[in-house]
Amino acid sequence: MAGGARRRGAMADIPPGSEIMAIASVPWELGWLRIAASESGICRVSLQQDEATWQGYSLVAQALAADAAAQLREYLERRRIRFDLPLDLSVGSPFQQTVWRATLEVPFGLHVAYGHIATTINMPQACRAVGQALKRNPLLILVPCHRVVRMRGGLGGFRAGEDAKLWLLRHEGAILL
Repeated sequence: MAGGARRRGAMADIPPGSEIMAIASVPWELGWLRIAASESGICRVSLQQDEATWQGYSLVAQALAADAAAQLREYLERRRIRFDLPLDLSVGSPFQQTVWRATLEVPFGLHVAYGHIATTINMPQACRAVGQALKRNPLLILVPCHRVVRMRGGLGGFRAGEDAKLWLLRHEGAILL
């Protein structure tokens, strides 16, 4: 968007400067998963209360957004546990990207503590910084920050809210409450 113009409607939650070429939506019992794609990969998945209507103008990005929507539907229907999509993490700082890549390694059905991610990236004292990086994770579900919880109990934060985090953990069988 040129000149610092504000994004509105279906694109309001997309970071400024992103080259968004397509958006798709997937219904979920907690709202709509909105998927944004650039030609580099999926760059945003967020929880919204309304369906996105803007579909995009790049055939490459449209195909990526459609593939992501299909894979997220399969995940929500318990037919998929891994995603096979190119991810565009360029909106994050180098530290955030490192945290997000480490989080990609947390398997379906398991959860780890923030300290585990900090240790994985060789910064064992950076638990809070890891939490802040995950708070800014632009790829809800695809970068499974919902699988990262507090070491001494409690879910920890989640951009889409505690109800969504608990739903995802239960969906994956990681928490049996």
